[in-house]
Amino acid sequence: MDHIQCSSCNRQVIPRLWHYSPILGRFRYLKTQHLCPFCGVEMYTTGGSINFVGKIVLVLLFLLTFSTIRRALNELGPVGNILASVIGLTIIAIIYLTAAKAVWRFIKSFISGVRNLISK
Repeated sequence: MDHIQCSSCNRQVIPRLWHYSPILGRFRYLKTQHLCPFCGVEMYTTGGSINFVGKIVLVLLFLLTFSTIRRALNELGPVGNILASVIGLTIIAIIYLTAAKAVWRFIKSFISGVRNLISK
């Protein structure tokens, strides 16, 4: 096991693990708290992301909400079409920015990994 330095007591420890179910537990993975065995401070937390079933539920809720909004906007005529276009472009922009942010984080971590390899 890897020893990690506790930020509270400054000891090199192997963390104790505490597994618990986050909110909406059926749609998310378990969260794990990594605790210092000496002082009990939470060193870091892992897990808790949305699982496959949760992603399916989110997509279905999104489609249901989007179709309801689309029907309501169609009743407004041309103004509704303009609003639907603006909403669609906003959603596409949010998705694009989220993807670009993830790619940028990956590039930064890749470059820092290469720097660490070179410096060794």
